[in-house]
Amino acid sequence: MGRAEWALRIAVAFCLLYGAAVVVQRSPEHFPFFAWDLFVRVPRGTDTDYGIRIVTRDGETTTQYLDAGKLLNPAQKQNAQQAVQAFGRAVQHGDATAAAVLQRWLAKAYFTPKRVQRYELVRRTYDLRTHGECHCYTREDVLGEYKLQ
Repeated sequence: MGRAEWALRIAVAFCLLYGAAVVVQRSPEHFPFFAWDLFVRVPRGTDTDYGIRIVTRDGETTTQYLDAGKLLNPAQKQNAQQAVQAFGRAVQHGDATAAAVLQRWLAKAYFTPKRVQRYELVRRTYDLRTHGECHCYTREDVLGEYKLQ
C-alpha cells in the first residue's frame, strides 16, 4: 500500500467519524466549518468573590485584605483563598453551622489575637476585563464583621 492509499483511507475514516459526530450532535452548525454560535456566547462582564478585610491589626486601623500583601506566605495563599471562598458562600447562603466552623478555622490558622483584632467578610464584585491587570473591585459589600478575643 502506498502513501496515497493510506492518506485516502485516513480521509475517508475522518469523514465517516465526523459525519457520525454531526448526526449525534444535532446542531445547525458544525465546527470547524460553521462556528458562528461561538460569537454569541459572551460571559458576564462581572464576577464576584469573597475576601477577608483586616479592620484592626496591631492596634491600628487598616483596610488590607488577607490575600494581599505579605500577611500570608505563598504556601498559605491557596488554602486561605479556598477557605475564605467557602466561608463567604456559607454566610451568603445562611449556613450558620458551616460559617461558624470555617470562621473558627480561619481565625486559628491565619490570625493571632495580638496581631489581628477585627476583620470583615466582604463580597467583592469585579470587572472580568480589567481585574487581571489592576486587581480592583467595582463593588464591596460587607457580609459580616468579626472580632477576635
